[in-house]
Amino acid sequence: MKIRLLIGLYGLLILGETVFPGLWPDALTYLPPVAFWLPPVFLILFALKSRERQYLAWGCAVAAQVILTSPFGVSLATFESSNSKSFTMVTWNMKHGWQGAEDVVEYLGQSPPDIILLQEAQENLAIRLLTEKIPDYHLVRSLETDNDVAVFTRFPIQKQEPLPDFPGFNLLATVQIGQENVNLVNLHLDKASKSKIPVRSIWSTTTLHAEAREELLNHLGKTKGPIIVAGDFNAPSAAPVLRRLPLQEVRGLGLEATFPDAFPLWRLDHILINNQLRVNSCWVDPVSFSDHRPVWARLSFR
Repeated sequence: MKIRLLIGLYGLLILGETVFPGLWPDALTYLPPVAFWLPPVFLILFALKSRERQYLAWGCAVAAQVILTSPFGVSLATFESSNSKSFTMVTWNMKHGWQGAEDVVEYLGQSPPDIILLQEAQENLAIRLLTEKIPDYHLVRSLETDNDVAVFTRFPIQKQEPLPDFPGFNLLATVQIGQENVNLVNLHLDKASKSKIPVRSIWSTTTLHAEAREELLNHLGKTKGPIIVAGDFNAPSAAPVLRRLPLQEVRGLGLEATFPDAFPLWRLDHILINNQLRVNSCWVDPVSFSDHRPVWARLSFR
């Protein structure tokens, strides 16, 4: 009876993060994804040890719920076929561009995507080398003094500006792709400084990201045309700062975690688009030139 009660509570937790967002405190979404996978795994192991078929069935049912309905599980995205109007992009927190600048530039320069969104891209060697490697690309940087975010693109840039009162680094850039003006938002969300009490840090981060969400919603409400919001959100897919935006997250098959690079457990880096764009393909590249893995996408216009 106790196990059934725990299974029921766990099912309500998942439903509160998917079907009924807002049912539970937002801070729960910042728990490591492994926390949502452990219950069904333990239940299945317990069933195998006790040879209780009913527990095995419950465990498989809960695991299926995580996989099929939860943003903590496997994405089951479908893709459109590529066409001549498609373009490629990548978002990447390149923290270790200081040490591995040549590797970063060689990687991005082999087959440069049409749009490159970088975070933690201060004035370092990687930025200078990348400018030399792809000289025909346009570069715009954050207007902040430490220039955390940057955009490289082969498309003409119509304008750039910051998001005011945004709790994190950001850069708005409008690029012209054919006859379309595409609105880019490159961002790097803040997170609360670590506290001796982890719960306090999670709640503080939740508050910061709620402010960021309101700023993004205000901007999206005033923006027309194709929109791409991408960068290092310091938040998983289930977090309200992503889930409650009127955008679709670009994800492929598999868990596709991006941090840390050696053994990624969290997907902190995301690409989101509005309904004027479609996804042709997307993937996370397992390279180790930074502590984050880059997220790639091929998009096209509807």
